[in-house]
Amino acid sequence: MNTAELHVVLGGTGAAGSALVRELARQGKLVRAVSRSQKGDLPTGAEWKRADVMNAEALREAVRGASVVYLAAQPAYHRWPQEFPALIENVLTALPSPETKLVMVDNLYMYGPVTGSIHEGLPHAATDRKGRVRAEMTERLLSAHRSGLARVAIGRASDFYGPGVEASVADLNFFRKIASGRTVQWPARLNQPHSLSFVEDYARGLAILGERDEALGRAWHVPAAEPLTGRQFIELVAGEAGVTARPGMVPKALIRMVGFFNPSAREFGEMFYQFENAHVLDGSNFTRTFNFAPSAHREAVRVTLAWLRNHDARTAVLTG
Repeated sequence: MNTAELHVVLGGTGAAGSALVRELARQGKLVRAVSRSQKGDLPTGAEWKRADVMNAEALREAVRGASVVYLAAQPAYHRWPQEFPALIENVLTALPSPETKLVMVDNLYMYGPVTGSIHEGLPHAATDRKGRVRAEMTERLLSAHRSGLARVAIGRASDFYGPGVEASVADLNFFRKIASGRTVQWPARLNQPHSLSFVEDYARGLAILGERDEALGRAWHVPAAEPLTGRQFIELVAGEAGVTARPGMVPKALIRMVGFFNPSAREFGEMFYQFENAHVLDGSNFTRTFNFAPSAHREAVRVTLAWLRNHDARTAVLTG
């Protein structure tokens, strides 16, 4: 194990964070997962520390001694505009030194609706609140890099799926429904290509950004496998689960109605454009620079189904 460098993952028990903790530990890194509560088992080589990232003093203690800090923590979905800017400032202030690397977990919201593939050279043209917040975060982080406050890299992904992923369009409940032969809902349109990021691939990409100095000072799109339509992805999962695919569709009007009572649904409604037309991530810059190849969807789906079966079996034993 490499004991000279400490890698700290803020939000280390969430979907992206826990996948990153596993990947760093697999590489033999010394890893600290930071969150307000511990969920599940940690891999060998990883420790857990309780801290609230909105508490500046606790955060400074949590990242003490870190060579690389990965920011995978985030506020509640409907609280981004109110809380994300303060979170970013807390993290920048808490870093042990200006030489500390800071790798940001990011998405594609800042671009807004895009015609054609989504690449890093596009303007940050989002008009929705969450997209504007993401754009402002990018500028603040890269400004901190330019001023020498930190050494920053940003890794962007599309919608996640895979082990531990919850609250995503293709989350674990989506896989559970398909595997049990039930109808599963896809937003807006079933025939539009949509990039889906396998969370374990994304974790590999983030680890590269924390390792390679040439990654610093810019945002990168971590590659995903080829885009599939909602119908194609549902049929792929159903085929691997050995059941008949039962694709359904969620209309925007329903999301709007639910949004009157559910803040998260209301916020998701703002992002519905991502499913009404093609939403295709271009990760070619990352591929060329770091010789990176994402997992094929079929293999990633098999890994996810196997993880889900094991997880649900263990949960049944513990609760039964």
